[in-house]
Amino acid sequence: MKDAIIIGGGLAGLSAAWRLRHWDTAILESSERIGGRVRSEKRGAYFLNWGGHVFGGPGTSTDVLLSETGTGSVDVPGTLAGTHMNGKLLLKGRLQTYPFRIPMKMSDRAAMITAGMKVSKDVFRYASVVRRRPNETGEQRQQRIYDFENDRSFADYFGNIGPEAEALFTPTVTRSAGDPDEISAGAGIGYFSLVWNIG
Repeated sequence: MKDAIIIGGGLAGLSAAWRLRHWDTAILESSERIGGRVRSEKRGAYFLNWGGHVFGGPGTSTDVLLSETGTGSVDVPGTLAGTHMNGKLLLKGRLQTYPFRIPMKMSDRAAMITAGMKVSKDVFRYASVVRRRPNETGEQRQQRIYDFENDRSFADYFGNIGPEAEALFTPTVTRSAGDPDEISAGAGIGYFSLVWNIG
């Protein structure tokens, strides 16, 4: 009998296994590889990032885990915001301009812009929520962040946004955070805050 069974060999499962390394532990992973959403592949001159491919850097819990386990990390060259959609490759410019630069029908563009404006407004609300407050503990701040827009999923937050807008928004959160119906609206908004470097 094992002391602990860990379900999933993604970053969270591997982190748990490392913390419990002195116990008799087993990791159950359904796919052929470990790492979960962490995955990048080189394709010609580009890296395709299928999952989480960046972390906060020095001093973060991920950095500590990598150091403790002797795991190396490498800089991936290029832009973090490239996208290919409807035959157009975009590598430069502000992410918020992408809906204007991708070829699509006007109705799809309008839906994408409406969804983008909604997220943009709430990203600024999120930036206010995550701001450190005087005499606040880390736990209090973290709980406030968890509570932000936590009463519905990111999919419910958007509703029916149409296939073109969904094709742009869904992969952005899915590759690192989770499927839109699996994460809270606040987590999805927070992820866009990170991508847009706001807050």
